[in-house]
Amino acid sequence: MPAPDTRSRSARAVSLRPCQNPAQNPTSAGGFILRVRPAGDPAWITDLAPGRFFMLRREDGASPAIPRPFSLYRVADGCLEFMIQTLGPGTGAIQGTGIRKRRSQSR
Repeated sequence: MPAPDTRSRSARAVSLRPCQNPAQNPTSAGGFILRVRPAGDPAWITDLAPGRFFMLRREDGASPAIPRPFSLYRVADGCLEFMIQTLGPGTGAIQGTGIRKRRSQSR
């Protein structure tokens, strides 16, 4: 059975962390894992599988007006996670969500 329609959902960014060590791959553009908590009852996310696409954008007008498509990386602890590579103004705006970035635990 397909997951319920999620077009009208909103979510709050709860964490942002690097998904790679730039020292190991200095030529990469870099990326991050964005964790968002859906507004309302999160029960609808339990049936979502990685690979489902969501259209993401910031609500404060800092990102381009047209949302960008991102594939779901995983569902964990009532949150959705997206692995995003920073390539342009849209992903750069999403990366600048205003939440504190957590440093990677690996050194």
